[in-house]
This record gives sequence, structure tokens and C-alpha cells, in this order.
Amino acid sequence: MTVVHAIGNFAADMRTLLGHQDEEQRQKWKADRVAKDLDRRLVFLQRNEGGIAGPQLLPNEKYDSDSATPTERRMSIDSFRKKVEEETAKHKKFMQQTHHATLSTLQTGLIFIFGALTEFAADSVQTYEELCTHNEREKLTYENGNVQHIKDG
Repeated sequence: MTVVHAIGNFAADMRTLLGHQDEEQRQKWKADRVAKDLDRRLVFLQRNEGGIAGPQLLPNEKYDSDSATPTERRMSIDSFRKKVEEETAKHKKFMQQTHHATLSTLQTGLIFIFGALTEFAADSVQTYEELCTHNEREKLTYENGNVQHIKDG
């Protein structure tokens, strides 16, 4: 594998990894949004149960209507808590997958890159040694007066 090919493969793997990280960030944003929504619902429930007058925080929600009982509101909060837990668990799963993919991609990709660089360096040394040997032979031939290798054009 050539160095250019190894680096190209590594770059493609890194782009894929960035896609995984973007997906993880979207899941984190979603989990945070749901958690924030739960907090708003809890504040609303506490205000309504405590008899604190104030603006309704969540208009048009099923549980904030006058017909919703405190039990219905608590059930809604409990189901929302489960949703928060699910979204948080999804985010944690995405984090673990991204972490594993990162380690795997870096380790595997760098092994191929350094292997290709090692091969390139060995080939370069061999070519250099061959050139030096060829140059020495040419130098000796020229110094001995045998200039047979030089041709007039």
C-alpha cells in the first residue's frame, strides 16, 4: 500500500468518524432538550399544585388544562421522565460507539500509514544505495580512462 493510498483511506475513515460524532451531538442535543422540557413541566406542576399564581409556562399541553387532574399530570411527568431516561441512554450508547470507532479508526489507520511510510523509507534507502553504487562504478570507470558509456549525440 502506498503512503498516499494509506493516507487517503485514513482521511475517508476520519470523515466517517466525523459523521458519527455529528450524530452523537444530535442525540445529545435531543436528550438535553427533552430534559429541559421535563424541568419546565415539573416547575409548571409545582406551581399548579402549590397554588402559586403565575403565567402558564406550557400552554396547549394536555396536562395543563383545567380538566387534567394532579394524578394525570404526575403520570404525564412520569412518562416524560422515562422518555428522558431513554434519550439519555441513547446518547450514552452513541458516545460509547463513537469512542470505540475513534479508537479503532485511529489505531488501524495509523498502523497502515506508518507501515506504508516504513516501506517507502526502506525503498528510498535501497534506491539511494543503488544510486551510490552505480555512481561509484561510473566514477571508477571514468577515472580509469574507460569512457565507453559516453556517446556523442
